[in-house]
Amino acid sequence: MLRRLTLILVSITVAGLIAPSHVLATERSLSYAGPVPLPTTGALFGVHLNLDRHNGLDRRIAMTKFETLTGRAMAIDRQYYFWNADWPTSDDEWSRDKGRTLYLSWSAHPDDMSGCKKWTDIAAGLYDADIDAQAAKVTAFGAPMFLAFHHEPTTVNNHDRCGTPAEFISAWQHVHDRFTADGVTNVTWAWTMTAWSFTQENAYKYYPGDSYVDVIASDGYNWFGCVFHPGPWREPVEVFQAFHDFGVDHNKPMVIAEYGTGEDVDIPGRKGQWFTNFADLMKQWPDIKGVAYFNVGNGSCDRYIDTSETSLDGFNTNGADPYFNPPTGTSTVTVADFSFTPEAVTVPQGEGVEWTFTGPSDHTATDNTGMGLFDSGPRSVGSSYTFYFISSGIYRYRCTIHPIMTGQVKVPILASPSTGNETTEFTITWAANNAPSGFVFDVQIRRPGTTDWVDWLTDQTVNSATFVADAGTGTYGFRARYRNTTNGASSQYSTAKTIKVS
Repeated sequence: MLRRLTLILVSITVAGLIAPSHVLATERSLSYAGPVPLPTTGALFGVHLNLDRHNGLDRRIAMTKFETLTGRAMAIDRQYYFWNADWPTSDDEWSRDKGRTLYLSWSAHPDDMSGCKKWTDIAAGLYDADIDAQAAKVTAFGAPMFLAFHHEPTTVNNHDRCGTPAEFISAWQHVHDRFTADGVTNVTWAWTMTAWSFTQENAYKYYPGDSYVDVIASDGYNWFGCVFHPGPWREPVEVFQAFHDFGVDHNKPMVIAEYGTGEDVDIPGRKGQWFTNFADLMKQWPDIKGVAYFNVGNGSCDRYIDTSETSLDGFNTNGADPYFNPPTGTSTVTVADFSFTPEAVTVPQGEGVEWTFTGPSDHTATDNTGMGLFDSGPRSVGSSYTFYFISSGIYRYRCTIHPIMTGQVKVPILASPSTGNETTEFTITWAANNAPSGFVFDVQIRRPGTTDWVDWLTDQTVNSATFVADAGTGTYGFRARYRNTTNGASSQYSTAKTIKVS
């Protein structure tokens, strides 16, 4: 792929239309345990901007210019870092504070691309100090992010220098496990491959395993017109069909982390239509939960969205489509001297709280459960911070600068149906997704004729279970909490949800 790290990596494309054939995501329950809140319907819409004279040489200026050009805010900000880079950066923090979700790649290459931290050495623990230091920075960043360890490992300058597929898997698993041991809870692990590697049927050799991957992601292009990468015009379905098939087979949500096309000088408007076709395809594949355009130029096949009026119109039509503007699912708490307003807020599972800081003093919104779930860090007037709550429970938080300021977030447990008989199968749901590594759910029950709460299901990693009345008719109650298995800290149990059995 055209590499955003000032390097062009070349792969080969072939023609051949493959028609969509797999079952839609709405017909099944996706396996997902990451902290980035994925939309129930629709897809997040984002971009990577190459810093150049066309986009702008300053990242903040470039993003502001691009959002003005497209008439909308970007939901995903795609960025790339070498092994020894200092990240997240102040620009990442700026983008976070503007409400974007960062999608970051961490390469095993040093910053001069002269070699590679060998995957086998990473897996053996030779670079644990680097990994632990990076984990601390990610935790301090606070906000949920997508993270890809060494994206596109099949490209030439990766597998030739860094190791074998098996060694990549071991390295990915080791980085994942170190982050988990270090208490990182704000990462969605995004295994990111070239679309071509799925078409070539060798992507599977690099797959770390379902328990190590939250989302499956792909970088893919229509390379038509590129002198360094000749090939026929390829429609979005030709580029991404094999990738989508793989994601469906693994029951995982997906993200298209890079996509793009150049113009066809012989057919005006073809690029704009490509964008329209891309949007239509995403609506056929609702298990793709995010897309990020790769807005770059390389001379022979410039992918900038504004290479023509029809191109810009096609892209902006997608950006304005409600499908690519899914609801954020947040409730707002105002932070001012010296209170959180409202002090208590209730949000559904999987939705978030956005703290808006109105000052005049600096404040924080910091988890006070002991689980280390979130910490905004000191925030000044005009900034905001958002955290999404996966599990039922009651979460207390405070301002670490002014400890008299406290608040709580309540996330209720669900039960459906609310009434039934002794043969009714009730579904009890205590979380929006399965538990991430290092966390579990505990669920208690209160049966008819008693006031005591007793354990029903503990140490759960799945988010729901069915229940059939086991103590006759009457009113049953359920409540749940979220627990950190590393230190034993937990939320308080949620408020009770009752069902009536007659």
